[in-house]
Amino acid sequence: MKKPPRQINQDKTTQDLAAQDPTAQDTAVPDTHHGIGGPTRSPERREARMERIQEYQAHALHKDDHLEANLGSLNAGLMRIGITVEEALERSMAAETLTVERLQRLLPIIEVYLRLTRQIDRFAHLEQQIVEARRPKASLERPGQRGGASFLSEDLPA
Repeated sequence: MKKPPRQINQDKTTQDLAAQDPTAQDTAVPDTHHGIGGPTRSPERREARMERIQEYQAHALHKDDHLEANLGSLNAGLMRIGITVEEALERSMAAETLTVERLQRLLPIIEVYLRLTRQIDRFAHLEQQIVEARRPKASLERPGQRGGASFLSEDLPA
């Protein structure tokens, strides 16, 4: 006896998949699914993520340092691409039963996703390094000390 398909809230892409593959509806990911980067399937969640990326990019573009502004803008673009790739990967994984063979076919998109996230991380670290380099360095000298002696020099035995 065949089970009736689950009734879930589907987005247009999932509906398109179901039209192409009648079994896809049974394995479609519900809006509450916690995928690769969290619950990305709901339109509200996606919109919220995209808005945050837009805010990040707008903030970056207003920075005085040209390199920092461009890194932030590029990173925002990579984040948008990352969300799109993540969603495509989740849809592909939900469309059919995940077997070793199917996972092997998905490996190229998984590798693209991982490369994107690594590059986003690198740009974020580079942005942080730029900010840190601009901060004044804390002095290791105590007030009244001269000659660059370390704050530890008084604690050492003579």
